[in-house]
Amino acid sequence: MTGERALVAVISILWITAALIAMPGVFLLGSAIVTNEDNPDLWPQIIRGIVSSLWFAVPAVFLARGSRVARGFAIFASLIGLAAALAFTVGMTAGGAPEFALLGAPFVLVFLFSTWALVFYRDLRDALQQRLEKWNAAEKARLQELEDLMNEPSEK
Repeated sequence: MTGERALVAVISILWITAALIAMPGVFLLGSAIVTNEDNPDLWPQIIRGIVSSLWFAVPAVFLARGSRVARGFAIFASLIGLAAALAFTVGMTAGGAPEFALLGAPFVLVFLFSTWALVFYRDLRDALQQRLEKWNAAEKARLQELEDLMNEPSEK
């Protein structure tokens, strides 16, 4: 696996996790619209779901730009996801439903991969550096183009 593919996989994992966390609020909003019920807890629950999903969406956005700070934040988010998946699995086992404990295994493996890739996979760090250089070069080109447009006399 190349570093760029690992980076795309980690970004995808973070985006999918953010979407899954925000999904109950979206379903709640949809059911409130369809049934036309008056639910006083509707907006606080939607906002709570969206804010919780930002823990995973924000690092995904900045990892796509190549940010090294976002790498640390993404490691933290991956560890949170790994801990939540392990707690779910252990809770199912301790709660008397070990046959459902295997439902947590895919989540454990996904967050284990993303944590491993972010912490130990050197090619991913190299891909982050390349993305950062590309992003900075594109930003400089956009700024130069804007400066060139501002210096040109207007056509009337």
